[in-house]
Amino acid sequence: MKLEFNNGLFNSVSVEANRLVIKDNFGQPILLAIEYDNNTIAVYKAKPGENEEFKRLLKQFGIEQRNEVKEITI
Repeated sequence: MKLEFNNGLFNSVSVEANRLVIKDNFGQPILLAIEYDNNTIAVYKAKPGENEEFKRLLKQFGIEQRNEVKEITI
């Protein structure tokens, strides 16, 4: 997958990646996107009170979620 990101409206950066972890302002992972070999992209998000599967997936990639996600507002 290709990720494009910027800080504001200028200086966009585009990179190839097969794993994306989005963290909140406190450094806690809240979203995980994984691209598999067959061009399938799976997206997992933290769910307040239901984080066990999400934490297990993060751990498989060497990422530890230290605190429970209490609320996500989109």
